[in-house]
Amino acid sequence: MGLICSAAFAAELPGGKSNGFIKADFKHEIGVAKLDRLLGSGGGYLFVARDGGTVEALQPDGKVAYTLAAKEGKTQLLKHPVAAASADDMLYVVDSGTEQVLLYGLKDGKFLGRFGAGVSGFFGGGDGQELQSPRGIAVHEGVVYVADTGNRRIQLFGVNGVFLHTLELSAEAPAQGKKTSSHQLGKAADIALDAAGRLYVLDDGDNLVKVYDANGRYLHALTGIDRPDALALAEDGVYVADERSQSILKFDFAGQLVYQFGSRGEGRSQTKKIAGLASAAGQQVFVGDAGKALINVFQTVAGERIEPLPRGAGRASVKWLGGIELDALRLAGDGKGALYAIGSDNQDGGHLLKLQNNKVVGEFKLKEVQPVALALDGEGAIWVADKNKKRVLKLDAAGNELLGVGSAGTGAGQFGNPSAVAVARSGLIFVADRGNRSVQVFREDGVFLNKLGGSATRFENPVAMGLDPGDKLFVLDAGRGSISVFSADGKLMHQFGKLKEGGEFGKPLDMAVTADEVLVLDGNRVMAFDHAGKLLRVFGAKTTGVASLGDPVALASGGGSTLFVAEHADRRVETISVLYKPQAPKKFAAQKSVHAIDLQWAPAPAAYVESYRIYRSAREDGGYVRIATSASNTYSDTDLTPGSLYFYRVAALSDGGFEGASSDAV
Repeated sequence: MGLICSAAFAAELPGGKSNGFIKADFKHEIGVAKLDRLLGSGGGYLFVARDGGTVEALQPDGKVAYTLAAKEGKTQLLKHPVAAASADDMLYVVDSGTEQVLLYGLKDGKFLGRFGAGVSGFFGGGDGQELQSPRGIAVHEGVVYVADTGNRRIQLFGVNGVFLHTLELSAEAPAQGKKTSSHQLGKAADIALDAAGRLYVLDDGDNLVKVYDANGRYLHALTGIDRPDALALAEDGVYVADERSQSILKFDFAGQLVYQFGSRGEGRSQTKKIAGLASAAGQQVFVGDAGKALINVFQTVAGERIEPLPRGAGRASVKWLGGIELDALRLAGDGKGALYAIGSDNQDGGHLLKLQNNKVVGEFKLKEVQPVALALDGEGAIWVADKNKKRVLKLDAAGNELLGVGSAGTGAGQFGNPSAVAVARSGLIFVADRGNRSVQVFREDGVFLNKLGGSATRFENPVAMGLDPGDKLFVLDAGRGSISVFSADGKLMHQFGKLKEGGEFGKPLDMAVTADEVLVLDGNRVMAFDHAGKLLRVFGAKTTGVASLGDPVALASGGGSTLFVAEHADRRVETISVLYKPQAPKKFAAQKSVHAIDLQWAPAPAAYVESYRIYRSAREDGGYVRIATSASNTYSDTDLTPGSLYFYRVAALSDGGFEGASSDAV
């Protein structure tokens, strides 16, 4: 039976040594005049809110490192700050008074932006995404989780405020014939995530700390807490502050109470009014006390940590990278970081621009041409659909015409209103025609070959096309609200979406196809599907201070994890990065060789996979340690001890620095 020790008696012994029975050893207190709440910790700082809404970063000795800006011009930023979280070089502060999340530099406290308030923002529109009296925040692997208290939900955002979606919470499997509502939130007051992605939500509505898995499925509740006030996640467990008893309860990751410390009182280590909880590396726990205007610092004993492997892929996120002022009608990426755009200024002929790193690096005019779509082939030639003369032009990199394809009309090789172009690696040219409701196929020299589809594929308004590395063709039909997928030899494989059949799309505008995903610009959001048509994620909605995309019109892939979005109302082209979490490597195998174990796995098809991490353990079920990183899909382990047994796992690393799911052990 474990000994539970109250921190009221957890004084430090002479010489700074613990007596061996103390679970939480009181170290010292930090005076904080007019303390309203301890908001959180990160980057070596404690973040505190004082009466009046001032937020400061405190060093370990209690000295103020910096004070956060409460206003930007005449705009009030901070009014009632209630929580803070940090990740990498970013500090996030939730303010329930201004109902938004504020972004600051973690090192210097510089104001960087805000999101969540009900005014303009990334992708505009997005009704219903505004925060109402938010009270908690956590950041896990590039995803920002916000406890949207007033709306009784958990909202997910990208690292700098791009709205992802509302987390769908589901119930545990109920007993036969019984319904359960235990997963539903009353008043989400605080939130935290552990290394496995499990979500801990302090629900003021029923005084429970509810635990959900990474997909939002309810698991259980932490019990034995009278009135929970705050949460703090550590490497080895969960700390919960109990307002009624003025104590701190520590739970392990199985949900079992490990020990409890703290009490109400005037003495050292005791509290009068708990106001916030935080943890830091080295088993440090900080307890805010608004009643005594101080923070108590404890050193706790180490518990069992979560095994890092095996692990799932995790949730993808999005990061805004910047933009350029440009009113573009259509976009096309070359897969190497460059972007080509059709400018809106087409009165005296077509206007094409080349962009690199959010700068215009080339542009040219096309006389008597009204470009409405463009694509690039493997040789760097630019293919442009011309609405003026109902044709498709092949241009060199300087804009000189190399070939003209088609003419006005309704016959074979003729166009009524060409709307999209795609060029296969085989050299075939595909031209979508919304006027004639067709997709036609041409040889690379412009010779007409055929029309796609038949009775099963009657296009109504084909607006975009894309090809995967295997030359499968994806056709987005805005009229039908669907995507048709054709094999490299022109056979219809399957369809998905189907607006008129209760499908996914609302207002499909454009599409980008990558090695493993299909991204659809649908109104003011981007929907990501796998190639089979399974919806993977949706992002883009109303936020504040990140970008302003109220009227997006075009989407393109830049290769890897980069996307470009053209916005008409504000005349900008924005660059965003999808923070992917790679799937587990497949076909992982180990082979003994002379003085080595050779490992091999199938290379990841996704362009955003940058390298692989190799792990080793003496047992199959845990204890894995990273031993190497490989840029290829092979590795030879030569650091071996004769007679020892080894197990291996491998995981892919994205270009955004995120590790994905681990393989099975071999």
